[in-house]
Amino acid sequence: MTPPELDTVPFVEPQDYEDAMARLENIVRRMESGQMPLDQLLACHEEGTKLVAFCQLKLEAAEERIAYVTRKASEAPKAEKAKLSSPEPAQKPVRNPSTDVSLF
Repeated sequence: MTPPELDTVPFVEPQDYEDAMARLENIVRRMESGQMPLDQLLACHEEGTKLVAFCQLKLEAAEERIAYVTRKASEAPKAEKAKLSSPEPAQKPVRNPSTDVSLF
C-alpha cells in the first residue's frame, strides 16, 4: 500500500523522450545534492522510476521502427533483383518462309 503523503503529487506524463530525460537529469541533480528530506527523496525516486519506464517504452518503440524500416529496405532490393533475374519469357521469332533462308 502506498503511503498517503506520496500520493499528493500526481505524475505528469512527459511530452516526449527528451522531456523525460531532462526531468530525470533534474531529479538526479537534486537527489545528489544531499539537501532533500527523505520524503522528497522517495517522491523523486518514484517519479524517476516512472520516467525511466516511459523512456524504455519510447526506446523500444524506436527500435521496433528501425527494425521495420531496415527490414523493408532490405526486402525492396530483393524484390527488384528477383524481377531482374527472371527475364521475360523469350518470344519465338516469327518465321517468314519467303525471306528466311534454310540450309537444311
